[in-house]
Amino acid sequence: MLDDFHEEGRELTKSEIDSIYTPVGLDLGGETTFQVAHSIISEVLVVHNDRVPGHLKERNGPIHKRTSGDDE
Repeated sequence: MLDDFHEEGRELTKSEIDSIYTPVGLDLGGETTFQVAHSIISEVLVVHNDRVPGHLKERNGPIHKRTSGDDE
């Protein structure tokens, strides 16, 4: 990708290069386009929600934030 930018005459700054994150996606074992898309969306959600990917069974405590009214 960086070579392609260079060939097009687009030189990236260090800050721009540092912000590139590749490859993207979680290792869900999928090979189809649909499955790869799921792995990418999964990683986007993990990052957006400030989480670390892992199995829910290994999580201590509730898996979702409690809100008022949950005990009703």
